[in-house]
Amino acid sequence: MVYAPLILRRLTMLLTALMLLSVNTAMADAPEKKHGSVLRRIFHHLTDIDTAYITPAKYKFSTMVQASNYLNYYSFSSKGSGDDDNTQRIRLITKPRLKMGPYFGWRWLFYGYQFDVLRTGTGDKTSGYNISLYSNAFGIDYIREKNRGDFTISGTSGFGDNENLHDIHYDGLSTYTSNLNVYYIFNHRHFSYPAAFSQTTQQRKSCGSWKLGFIYSHQRITYDFTRLPFSSDSVRALIYDGLKSGNVNYYDYSVNFGYSYNWVPARNLLVAASLTPALGYKFTKGQNISHKEIFSSRNINFDVISRIGFVWNTGRIFAGTSAIIHAYNYHKPQFSVSNAITVVNVYAGINFLRL
Repeated sequence: MVYAPLILRRLTMLLTALMLLSVNTAMADAPEKKHGSVLRRIFHHLTDIDTAYITPAKYKFSTMVQASNYLNYYSFSSKGSGDDDNTQRIRLITKPRLKMGPYFGWRWLFYGYQFDVLRTGTGDKTSGYNISLYSNAFGIDYIREKNRGDFTISGTSGFGDNENLHDIHYDGLSTYTSNLNVYYIFNHRHFSYPAAFSQTTQQRKSCGSWKLGFIYSHQRITYDFTRLPFSSDSVRALIYDGLKSGNVNYYDYSVNFGYSYNWVPARNLLVAASLTPALGYKFTKGQNISHKEIFSSRNINFDVISRIGFVWNTGRIFAGTSAIIHAYNYHKPQFSVSNAITVVNVYAGINFLRL
């Protein structure tokens, strides 16, 4: 973790440099103004919009109710050593669970908390919240999610023809995810990210934009391989060391660059799609259940974030649905993890108190 702060600072400097380059270009094309500080002109550039494409927010506050369906998928794998080319793989998935909760927004800031609704028996095993900050030019998303043993083994392979598991509840796995995503929208005068994902503005004409940002992600996995429901201890004894990790920590610092598009098929309707590949530095460390380190690695990996949304927004009343998919990959011969977090949201709300 020695290089992590340096990488984060360099990514921040890169975003700042791109923002200033965009500002300087806009200033060079615009007539010189005698009044106003540089900071004021920068703020004007970052908040300026073309009202033929975007209708600005007309209200100070927003409130809504949102229901979310969370699905968390993990695939652990480890290869044999030497002449053993076998791969052992364990796939786990959470049962779909419905969460609901209130959200409150002020201008660019949205905060909400959700709790389990239908699966009350597992309410003490899952928790999470997210904070979003959207402006014309910048966006910030923070998500924190905990799962304490609410998983199902969807399948295994590499343990023998008669020892593969399928659709069996497994409470020996606990996960923690903390994700911060900060990004800059290049074409923010004509393209509105808030129109698609925070409903504070309205997109009037179809338009797209490139975006650039960085991600900090921390995932912590704790599981007990001795509780895997194999039929005999002899099979457990054959599990590769890579799959005996009792505690695994992943730290990811990624640069992401992608494209988003807002399609306006009719008045007050919006369909949005975004695909953002991410290339990043990852630090991975694994310990067995006796806390002995069994692997540690630093490498470059490729991830992806995708979003889709459908919004109906009159300016005062809004409703819609969105889906967000975070895909993470950590690959080493002795131990690999693929993780996908999918969140599907359905929401309805109202804006109030005119500006």
